[in-house]
Amino acid sequence: MIHVDRRRVRCRVCGGITLQPLPDMAEAHMMTRRLVAMVERDGLQRTFSEVAREIGVHERTVRRIIADHIRWLEGQHRFETPRWLGLDEIHIIRRSRAVIANVEERCMVDMLATRQKQAVGAYVQGMANRDRIELVCMDMWAPYRDVARELLPRAQVVVDKFHVVRMATAALETVRKRIRSDLSTKRRLRLKDDRFLLLRRARDLAPQQLDRIAGWTDEFPDLGAAWNAKEGFCNIWDSRLTPAQAKAEFAAWGSSLGPSAVEAFQPLLTALHNWEAEAFAYFRHPVTNAYTEALNGVIRVVNRVGRGYSFDVLRAKMLFAHGQHNRRGVPLSRERPEFGERVAGFLGSGDQPRHPPMRIGEAVELGVPLSVLADLIDREAI
Repeated sequence: MIHVDRRRVRCRVCGGITLQPLPDMAEAHMMTRRLVAMVERDGLQRTFSEVAREIGVHERTVRRIIADHIRWLEGQHRFETPRWLGLDEIHIIRRSRAVIANVEERCMVDMLATRQKQAVGAYVQGMANRDRIELVCMDMWAPYRDVARELLPRAQVVVDKFHVVRMATAALETVRKRIRSDLSTKRRLRLKDDRFLLLRRARDLAPQQLDRIAGWTDEFPDLGAAWNAKEGFCNIWDSRLTPAQAKAEFAAWGSSLGPSAVEAFQPLLTALHNWEAEAFAYFRHPVTNAYTEALNGVIRVVNRVGRGYSFDVLRAKMLFAHGQHNRRGVPLSRERPEFGERVAGFLGSGDQPRHPPMRIGEAVELGVPLSVLADLIDREAI
């Protein structure tokens, strides 16, 4: 406790009374400015209850200080508009939230309170120099596509490869579960560990594992047909084809499906019919939202560690904790992954997006690198 004797001063003109100013005190919180600064720093790196116990105040006081600090931070940071924009979502704190990422730089740019079209559209419309966005990578969520068409007419929309491939594995799962549900306990034991083997790619299986799958497909033809269909579809998305070639391969693949496989894979066939242009754009621009998906996992970990966070606090912890923002010309990792170079070599014609050279000396904030967030979690520093 600090006890301060303060003078009261009456104005001779208006008769008003004021207290002697205390420049080292944050009177809104009845604390010294040094203590408020410490709470602002530690409150974004540790749980509120830990900070409150350490300094001997109520947790609500810590929350109020952090809320004021977040509002200040909002006005201090504005990340550069990415060339390759990633749009994804995460269901957290009882609602689906939009996650905005810089796919090219592997950075988190923002997280919105909702993924609805109005909120995402308002955010994209407010982005500075949004005409510099060349690619928009997303899953098959129609409001995202509508926003891109309306506000980013020159940007190419690319459906994330892993969302497309996941639909094929989901179709295989449908067949597998249906077959298992009709089997006796004794026969069901013959399919032990079937899920873990069937959902993996054939190229990743050992010879003895492939022999087990061959035995299952001989005994359960529908399961074999579904597995072969999954593998055939994934092979298309793994290949280096042009969009026209990929469409032809996909059409041939769809024609080869048997009756049982057609029923299971119908959601995939319908989705690719409705999203044909955006899905097959991947073969011209092989960009994925893999890093955004990994970012969603980091968000879940931070939310689980600090149980009870509001959305605003969780967002601030992801964006502002430790001030670890990637800046062009100031790399934060030991070496830069060759993602941009690998994609650029795969694209083809010279008018396609290319990874820009690093320009030393710039201090443009690009976002929060995924590698930094993962490191903070490993060190229990967020």
